Formats: sequence, structure tokens, C-alpha cells
Amino acid sequence: MVDAAKENEKAISEARDEDLPKEMKGMSAGQRKEYVQVKAEERSKVQAEIQTLNKKRQEYIATHTPKETQDVSLDAAMINSIKEKAKTKNLSLIEGRG
Repeated sequence: MVDAAKENEKAISEARDEDLPKEMKGMSAGQRKEYVQVKAEERSKVQAEIQTLNKKRQEYIATHTPKETQDVSLDAAMINSIKEKAKTKNLSLIEGRG
């Protein structure tokens, strides 16, 4: 209902009672609108918290990942594999590009 209300304000008042979640069944249009507004605010808070925690997680990973571990990450492994394959095909790298 939160997403539907964002797209169409009338979605709340026009929704049939049987199409509503059990928490909203029997509510008046005003009660529905208030309920959806509260849920939208809760969702926004949770999304903000998720973003904050993800940022902290990324910062933690960046500061606590040893250099040795960074070198064996997937992208580093792929680059090393490509370099090894290039050597077997007698290809060389352009200076300054790794």
C-alpha cells in the first residue's frame, strides 16, 4: 500500500477491503491513510538505517582488510589470470597500464 499510495493517492481510499492486508481490514479511508503514512515513515527510517550501516560496513572493510587479502580478491585474481593467459599467447602489456 505504501508504494501504491506514492503512485496514486486514491489507491488507499479506492482499495477494496478484501484486497487489504489483515491489519487494515475494517479501517475507514482516513484510518488507512494514517496507517500507510506511519508505515511509510517506518520504511524511510529503516532504509536510512540500512544505508548508514552499509556505509559503516564498507568503511570497516576498507580499513580492516589486510593488503594481502585485497590482492586475492576476485578482480585481482581475474586480472592475474588474464595476464598469465596473455603470456601464453605471447602478448605484452602496454607500459603504464599494469
